[in-house]
Amino acid sequence: MSHANRSRLQLAPVAGLWSYMADTVPSSMEALAVLFDGDSTAFPAGVLVRVKQTGILCKFSSGARSSVDERKAQAALEQMEAAPVGGGDERHELAALVKTWRGSMTAKRAGKLLGISGRTVENIEQGRGFAHGRLLILAIMAFGPATAVDEAPDEAPTPGG
Repeated sequence: MSHANRSRLQLAPVAGLWSYMADTVPSSMEALAVLFDGDSTAFPAGVLVRVKQTGILCKFSSGARSSVDERKAQAALEQMEAAPVGGGDERHELAALVKTWRGSMTAKRAGKLLGISGRTVENIEQGRGFAHGRLLILAIMAFGPATAVDEAPDEAPTPGG
């Protein structure tokens, strides 16, 4: 990330692939956008919300809210709203997410970690969709960046071996 964008907020609409995230927000808050850390839009950091009672913008993640720079949040919201609406759909968003997460890891290895075949991983990456896309997203988010996962051994060590 460049120096100029170091603290810039990355947002995406709470729609399509990320629509499930709005379901996690309490009724006392309004979900405005999905919030990402850094330049990557592969792994959401939480939801940008507006507290209904006060109008304050904050980040909501894992059941807790934390402060954000309201000036930057408002600027990011304006930029997101002014951006042209893409023609992509959930299948292509999921394809991009899986490709980004997998990185240099083989499709077979990624499939093994996710509990699906390597061929299914390849099909998802080609935009053919997946019936359980939201569960796949949660699994990928639980693993975190593929670089950390890719360094893990294929098999757990056996006791005494």
